[in-house]
Amino acid sequence: MPYVLGHVYLASRLSKDPQFILGNIFPDISHLINKETHAKMLKFGELYCNLNGNQIFYDGVKNHFRVDAFMHPQFVYKKMLILKEEFNGVNDMLVHGLVEATMDVEIRKKNPWVSVMLRGSLKHLDINGISMYLADYLHMNRRKISNIIKDGVRVIDNRNIYSVKRLVITGLLLRKYSVGKKFWSGIKIRDARKLLNRTREIIREDYQEYLDKTVELTKKKLNAEAKNWYTLKDV
Repeated sequence: MPYVLGHVYLASRLSKDPQFILGNIFPDISHLINKETHAKMLKFGELYCNLNGNQIFYDGVKNHFRVDAFMHPQFVYKKMLILKEEFNGVNDMLVHGLVEATMDVEIRKKNPWVSVMLRGSLKHLDINGISMYLADYLHMNRRKISNIIKDGVRVIDNRNIYSVKRLVITGLLLRKYSVGKKFWSGIKIRDARKLLNRTREIIREDYQEYLDKTVELTKKKLNAEAKNWYTLKDV
């Protein structure tokens, strides 16, 4: 689940409400359930809002998909193409995750408060409540859903989520999920450092420019449909 800090950073430029932050990161936690669940989170956010009135969380979920809809084709996929051309046979999942994780690392270096905001927001996540609604929505066992969400929170609730130690722990934790399998296939060990360095190089070129463009786009979208003006009051 890379790019969680990126989503927090972009969300915080619109609102620092913990529920808005949670809505922005929750769809990526759902990746651990299965490959198709992520896309279903937009409808779930709407249903969750209708059931418990959490409009702010739903606005965050919608914003997550707006961010992905812009950043993926405009930035992430273009950087992936560069790396795939330079490193033949590298796994798509690896390159995608590496591009987004590298962006996260750069964001954290310049904005260390992002990690603090993430951890603070996670304290407001109603795991039992959201697990109940999500299990019913997906027709899955409630305890299983709860454990998956808890695993997702364990992955991202850390000050140094991209440290070597944390990556090893995360790898072990996620090995039972499809997202954690075959991640490094297609890259030789001796080329790993070159790949990491090259990724860092191409990300630093213009990532901040695209983050700023994303903020402007999402701010316009949010303002156009806002029924509750909490969104900009605390920025």
